[in-house]
Amino acid sequence: MPDDPNAVTSRQIADQLGHSRVSMTQDGYLGRKVKNLEAARAMDAVFGRGDAERGWETQSGG
Repeated sequence: MPDDPNAVTSRQIADQLGHSRVSMTQDGYLGRKVKNLEAARAMDAVFGRGDAERGWETQSGG
């Protein structure tokens, strides 16, 4: 059990969001938000969006 009395489990968050799989919640909302600019630039080159330098790590999942 977490020391924080306000902490909730991943299962509780998943239930609140209506996710049947905790992994869906963890992947979409509790991810590490690690960015890889090299990968982002490669995707920008293919898709032509130019988002690699805009701090896309702040985008939220759906």
